[in-house]
Amino acid sequence: MVSGWAPANCRLDLPMTPTTAAQLRELFFQHVCQTSLSPLGIVVASASGCEIIDSEGKRYLDLLSGMGVANVGYAHPRVV
Repeated sequence: MVSGWAPANCRLDLPMTPTTAAQLRELFFQHVCQTSLSPLGIVVASASGCEIIDSEGKRYLDLLSGMGVANVGYAHPRVV
C-alpha cells in the first residue's frame, strides 16, 4: 500500500452536475474494460450499506453485490 493512501483520498472532489456525470460516463467508456454488454449507465456518487446513490440523487438497492463489498456493504463503520 502506498504511504498516505486511503480510500477517501481517491475520490473526485467534483460537484455532481449532469454535465460532469456525462463527462465521467464518457471517460468510463473510453478507458475501462467493459464486462457487460449493457453497463448500468449511472454515475455512482456515494454508497452506504446495500444502497447506491447516483449523481442525480436517485437511490438503488445494490443487487449486483460487487465482490469488494459483498460481505459488509459500502462504508461499513468497522471497515472504514
